[in-house]
Amino acid sequence: MSMARPRPLLLALPLLSLATLACADDGGGDELNEGETGDIDADAGDGDGDGDSGDGDSGDGDSGDGDSGDGDGDGDGDGDGDPGDGDGDSGDGDGDAGLTVELLLNSDVILEANNDGALTAACVLFENGLPAAVQPSFEYTLTPAEGTIDNGDSWAFESFGTPTIGCSTQVDNEELSSEREIAVLNDAIDARLADLGAALGTSASGLAAVLAADGGEDQLLVDAIAELATVEPALADAELDLAGLDDVLVPLPGGYPSAAALDNAGILANADDDALGAALAEVDAALDALAATYAGFTPQVEPSEDDLAALEAAGATLDAALSNARALEPTAHGWLANRQTLALSTRDHLAPALVAVNNYVIGRAEAEGEGLFGIAPPDPVLTPKFGLLGLTLGMFNQSYIRVKLVNEWYGDTIKELDKSINNLILSELIDYLLPPNPDGPVIELFSASAAVGFAVPGYDTWAYGSNFNSDPDYNLFIILGDQWQGVVDQILGACGVSEDNSVPENIEAMNDCIEQVEMAVDSAINYSIDVVDPGLLGDQDVHIGPFPEVCEGFLPVATLVIPVNLAVGRGPTWQTNCLP
Repeated sequence: MSMARPRPLLLALPLLSLATLACADDGGGDELNEGETGDIDADAGDGDGDGDSGDGDSGDGDSGDGDSGDGDGDGDGDGDGDPGDGDGDSGDGDGDAGLTVELLLNSDVILEANNDGALTAACVLFENGLPAAVQPSFEYTLTPAEGTIDNGDSWAFESFGTPTIGCSTQVDNEELSSEREIAVLNDAIDARLADLGAALGTSASGLAAVLAADGGEDQLLVDAIAELATVEPALADAELDLAGLDDVLVPLPGGYPSAAALDNAGILANADDDALGAALAEVDAALDALAATYAGFTPQVEPSEDDLAALEAAGATLDAALSNARALEPTAHGWLANRQTLALSTRDHLAPALVAVNNYVIGRAEAEGEGLFGIAPPDPVLTPKFGLLGLTLGMFNQSYIRVKLVNEWYGDTIKELDKSINNLILSELIDYLLPPNPDGPVIELFSASAAVGFAVPGYDTWAYGSNFNSDPDYNLFIILGDQWQGVVDQILGACGVSEDNSVPENIEAMNDCIEQVEMAVDSAINYSIDVVDPGLLGDQDVHIGPFPEVCEGFLPVATLVIPVNLAVGRGPTWQTNCLP
């Protein structure tokens, strides 16, 4: 089943006024397929600020014949929608594109609803590579509808998966549509990948809005640039900690399956698994080259034909690398083997390239429209309809095309990673859901000294009991004086650990609570060193190591030991007496 919505969903971006964007059509209400695209031609944006983004027809009158603008298809960046080479590739403006619909999402990578994830969408009609002067209304559909929460202006998803969002419209009795399959991330995938997806979505929508604003009301361009300017600070946010992204997967108890375990489960490696690393390296190099190309431009200087040619060349190299990577169909073998490589690719190559693109567009727009951005006093002669110079528009169009393609590659890549991990979850090859016994760990015997019932700092300590995690990294012991029990019980009681959560969600909740305990209570946190399963003196024997220095003076001090299995929560408190 699918969910249909006839009303337009609009992103919280400068692109929102779709019905009025790029309203520089002083040619007088021509039909969209009759060649009048808001007079965007070789004189587009002649800098006179008169609202005429051109001075005549956009070609010879046929939007399907490739003559949008001066009709030369020579990639001269004159604002005619043909910044390509006239060979039929995306963005060439050679007529093959004609009327197309672009589906702009806030992100192709979304978190589940319980992690505050939400999807918004806006469709834009493009004509010969540029947003059309008049925008129709669109109908949006989402498939499947099950598990989808319709918030009116956005959608949320109850569980991980790969739903499809689409939109459609009719222009002169011709139906036009676009759709994207997106990734709703499971909790085993690092949530920062959704933040990177949001940065790409904002950039793509912002760049489209810049193109649409040419020749329109000044505020449209100001708003579009303001939105683009939010991307770099968002990526640099300390809370995001993009610098710490060194793996696309989060740690799990028991880790992820080995190649042998995958083979035993019937998931066999293929040639694309071996090719994935090299393909990612090719994309990295192309992204670096694109960023370096932008770094060679001076936004305050009007771009030249050579600048546009250099940008097209770097873009062509990137397009080829993205195409090669998207052609691969790796299995879980390939994704698990390249999980760190993919993280570094997005962190060290994709994000910097995205910032380079946006910063050039921001700088160049501010240089041409300095009166709009408060850099220079406004010219009283100019009307409030600013036109970009032709070569600048060509550079901006190339920028939009590159970000759009990178966004599509990124969305598809994370979607396939998500599908692969989803399969491991459903096959129970990773500890994603709670184990059969979701109870907290129980200490039945505690050995922290030569005498039962006492603990000596420095003594090699063991706990014997049940329900500990077989992975020692996920067992810890909070050791503290009994006067702190009420505070700790209050913190851990509000921890948010639940059988309804996934293991990664419970681990995150418990780690947050442990941090609160450390800040609020004079205590020691000891992780287990080893777990013997089955044990000799208990169902499990857990090696803790030296008992911490938690008591002082001359008399025994009542001391509490609270066992925690990070995947399921705390267990009953064990009391001992610490001997200073």
